[in-house]
Parts: sequence; C-alpha cells; structure tokens
Amino acid sequence: MKGYLLDTHSFFWWSIEPEKLPTAVLELLADIDARVGFSVVSSWEAQIRTGLGKLELTEPLQTIVERELMKNRWEVLPIHLRHSGHSPVCRRCIATRSTDC
Repeated sequence: MKGYLLDTHSFFWWSIEPEKLPTAVLELLADIDARVGFSVVSSWEAQIRTGLGKLELTEPLQTIVERELMKNRWEVLPIHLRHSGHSPVCRRCIATRSTDC
C-alpha cells in the first residue's frame, strides 16, 4: 500500500476550503483505506503562520487538527532529533542532496 504525506496547505484546504484541491486529491483523502501521514511540522508551521497573521482560523488550530486526524484516521508523523540534521548521515545527504540516506 502506498503512503502519502499531507502537506500544510493541503491539510487546510481539505479542512476549510476543499474546493481548492483537485478531484483526485479529494478522492484520495476521502479513501478510508489510503495511508495518509500528517507531520507535526505542519501543525507547527500553521501556528507560526497564524501568529504572523498569514493564516486566519475560525476555531483553534488544535481543534481543527484533532478533529481531522480522528475523523480521517490519518497517521501523525512525529519529529525526531535525527530529522534536524544532527546525524552525520543526514548532514552528508543534505550537503550532497542525496536521497539514499
């Protein structure tokens, strides 16, 4: 089974303005059998954008995220220290733009 990572914009379009998403994406996200991941980074990014006045929400961010995660059974993808580039392997991959790390 393929997995998909839902980016920040797609998450909010799905939640608030689904008409902005292509039909194929709407169908994929509505498929309860599709494996969809939601990164904690997207929540963090949304909070920053809200604080800067670049994203206006009609309800608290946490409410939106929790509702959509529960309703759609999406997998929450956490952040680990290794994602920050502290690992020599990650730094090498970043420096060389390699994808085999």
